[in-house]
Amino acid sequence: SGPTSQVKPLASAPERPQIDLVATLASGDSFSGMLRRAGLSGRDISSVSALVSQAMPLSEIASGTQVDITLGRREVGVAPRPLTELSFRARFDLELEIVRNGGNLELSRNAIRVDETPLRVQGRVGKSLYRSMRATGVPASAVQSYLRAVGGHVDLDREVRADDRFDVILSYRRAVTGERQA
Repeated sequence: SGPTSQVKPLASAPERPQIDLVATLASGDSFSGMLRRAGLSGRDISSVSALVSQAMPLSEIASGTQVDITLGRREVGVAPRPLTELSFRARFDLELEIVRNGGNLELSRNAIRVDETPLRVQGRVGKSLYRSMRATGVPASAVQSYLRAVGGHVDLDREVRADDRFDVILSYRRAVTGERQA
């Protein structure tokens, strides 16, 4: 059944008290441009940029970085919503968080412990050296580098047999939060 005579149209819809969103820094984009498109006011963009610059140069924020943003309730009609909270992984070993405390934005640096013990991977060549190395967890880029290095000294098609073994040591970083970089 449809609306009855008791239904009255609203003059305007009430706004949500806050908006949570994720903005991604695109390749070739600026940090402030990304914040502007996310809906931050010019004053908040300046404050956030100044705070982040205290921790690291804005130009060192990698493209593809995702920024969690919470915008609060507007003070007046069409004004930009004020930033309530912003956080992102600035580097592999650092998370930055900006929170509004009273009327001011404050920066928190959250260091992330990283274990940099090299990773040693060994295995049997089998039918394919590439596939065997990938199956043991070696990243594709590392396998390709290994094959180029070894291929300059050994004919991989003729001299490497299925029963041969490989041994690779990779530079490897493991963050306490679970991320890994080889």
